[in-house]
Amino acid sequence: MKIFVHSASDNLTDWQSHGEGLICFSILNGLAERGHEIHAYAPHSAVKEKSQSLKIYNSKIKTSFGFTQFWQRGYEANQLFDQLSKTHRFDLVWRMNPLGNHCPVVPKHGQLPLVLGPFYYPWLDNQKLKSRFGFSLFELAKPLALWGWKNVIDEADFVFAATKPHALEIKKTYSKENVDELPLIINIPSQVKKYSLSPNQEICLSFVGNLVPNKRPDVFIKIIKAIREKAIPARAKLIGNGVMMPELRELAKKLKIDQWIEFMGQVQNAEVPKLLQSTDIFISTAMGEPYGRNIVEAMSGGLVVICHKSGGAADFIRHNVDGMLVTDSDENAFAQCVELILKNESLPQTLGTNAATKSKNWTKENVLSALEKTLTNLIGQVK
Repeated sequence: MKIFVHSASDNLTDWQSHGEGLICFSILNGLAERGHEIHAYAPHSAVKEKSQSLKIYNSKIKTSFGFTQFWQRGYEANQLFDQLSKTHRFDLVWRMNPLGNHCPVVPKHGQLPLVLGPFYYPWLDNQKLKSRFGFSLFELAKPLALWGWKNVIDEADFVFAATKPHALEIKKTYSKENVDELPLIINIPSQVKKYSLSPNQEICLSFVGNLVPNKRPDVFIKIIKAIREKAIPARAKLIGNGVMMPELRELAKKLKIDQWIEFMGQVQNAEVPKLLQSTDIFISTAMGEPYGRNIVEAMSGGLVVICHKSGGAADFIRHNVDGMLVTDSDENAFAQCVELILKNESLPQTLGTNAATKSKNWTKENVLSALEKTLTNLIGQVK
């Protein structure tokens, strides 16, 4: 197959801390490694190693003004398609992670099939672009953006979502027949966690993510405090960097638990699974996490994961089977869940083993084999 990717990700990468960029790269580079030719437009990219069959084209736009970037990039991608089509015979056009009204420009695709996705859930508390006048500039352009997005979804021949429940939701919402799941790709560790925990034993909790408000790392700090108040000797590794780092350090000092929290800072993506293996329980405090790449990585290593019951995690975690889901959003709900796990001697190993087993569905071979079959059938139908 020869595929033109109208937009691969805002930042296509194989090593930076950018969940969507990592997910999209693993899919596209995986297809390229299997002999397919991929030409991908991405406004930005940070790639150290890739297949020679994956060609990446970055944006040449020097300046953009907030909400106008979505139109600018859409038109730039269409121009690139026109240019490349003069010398390449593509089989399909793919617009990855279209982000709803952030995709107001219909991708040019001629008579070729148009693929969208994979879709992810939107953040529950999505940040809006504000002007100095106190209102969102994007809100003014939203009707036009939604009109453009309707045209995009109407023209799509196939739509992917990251989870099966989300795929069913999209099928119903947009009355699309050709909708299916396209999960992320993960590398399965050679070893999985072996547990032997008790309430009196010191445990290590982990958090991985950008230190920004959406991820709620401040709640993670408070969880450590709440657990220690239950006389459970807990420490933590907080992996990631971001604008909240100074206030998180200050919060840890204020709560007098800074000696129990190791601020790891930014860590190379390839090193994260190794660090997770040195911890006992992975906690995601985000509400409405679109998917949760780090959650899945923790599961693949056989770690116990505790997440808020929302977003992608609510779709792929079975509560009390291969992970734990909390419905309340404060630190006490998470702390009580940790306490419950420690009181049941066999539960940590059961959760971890089941999580590792489930993660085998997301190997490169399984995901790409299914994807190849879907795309090949689609191309055959359109031709």
